[in-house]
Parts: sequence; structure tokens; C-alpha cells
Amino acid sequence: MTTDHLQNPEAFWEEFYLTKRTSSSGRATAALQRIAGALTPGLSLDLGASHGDDVIWLAQQGWQARGCDISEVAIERARTRAAELGLAQRAQFERCDLSVSLPGGAFDLITALYLQSPVVLARAAILASRRGAFGPVAIFWSCPMPPRPPCRRKPPRRPSSRPWPRNWTL
Repeated sequence: MTTDHLQNPEAFWEEFYLTKRTSSSGRATAALQRIAGALTPGLSLDLGASHGDDVIWLAQQGWQARGCDISEVAIERARTRAAELGLAQRAQFERCDLSVSLPGGAFDLITALYLQSPVVLARAAILASRRGAFGPVAIFWSCPMPPRPPCRRKPPRRPSSRPWPRNWTL
């Protein structure tokens, strides 16, 4: 699988999940477990949910968890796994091209831990568009790694000092 940064994102990620990442790790992100484990469960949204490991873990902790991803292959795998674990009502998944539209609703926790892409992705615009999706007390958590530059050079070693739009504060 070759990566052309101008490749259609949906086609890229469908091929990726069909050929490169064919199964789930079955484990939530360790950092998510540390941070969200101390929070009172509520409504959560994971942008770029992949196979749903983080969403499923949140549902197991009592969250009403929702995940979205551009890949129908990844979403179907996540739905199947949630159903097998008896979590289909608490862990819900939808296919969503975040550059076109975003899931509606207000959330207590929004995560975008793996919203990087080797193909064109308007990450800053996507994150900014979720700004109004918070409930009265909410946490927005995004991995501070910038998207890979659209060239063949290696990405910078240091993460961006500005992982969210300029006018945001935490």
C-alpha cells in the first residue's frame, strides 16, 4: 500500500483496514484509562474510533460511548465486537467522514487520540467544529501530534506546541 497524501481518504482507510490492520488490539489506550477512569461516566464521542477499543472500554466503565470513523470496515468490526461483549446499546458506532459532517449532540468527553492521517485531513477544522459540542462540564482531549507532512520526509520529532485551534484554552 503506497501513500499519496492527495489520495481519497475514504479509499485509503478502507484499504488500510482491509489489508494492514485487520484486527483490534482489544485494549484501550493506556492514557485514556488513566484519565477517563477518574471521571464520572456520561456521554462520550471518539473521533477516529478505528476498531472501537477506546469506545468499548468507556462503555464497560459505564459511559454511553459513541465512536465514528471514515472506514466502514473498521466500524463494522467495532459494532460486531461491541455486540459480542453485550455492549451494543452502550457502545455505538457510525461511519462518518469528519471532513464533511460530524455526529450531532452534546458530550461530556470528546476524544481524538488517533486523528492523524497520512492523507489529506483538515484536522484543525474538524477539531474546531466540535467546539460547541460540549455539555455543561466537558473534557476535550486530543493527541497533540500534528498530521504527517505531505512530503516524504520524516515528521518532526517534537509534537506541535499548538494541538488545537488558536482561540482554544484548556
